[in-house]
Amino acid sequence: MGFPIGLDADIAEFIAEKIVQLHSGDVVVLYTDGITEAENIDKVLYALDKLI
Repeated sequence: MGFPIGLDADIAEFIAEKIVQLHSGDVVVLYTDGITEAENIDKVLYALDKLI
């Protein structure tokens, strides 16, 4: 779930923190909804399944 940047003065309920131990060989993927919501010429979404 995202939060509305600039639309809400108090965004505390949208923020969380978690510490994760990473090891050599681990991979972290950061993405925006712009990737999963991208469409091809036939208007088919790229979607989360393809990203995974």
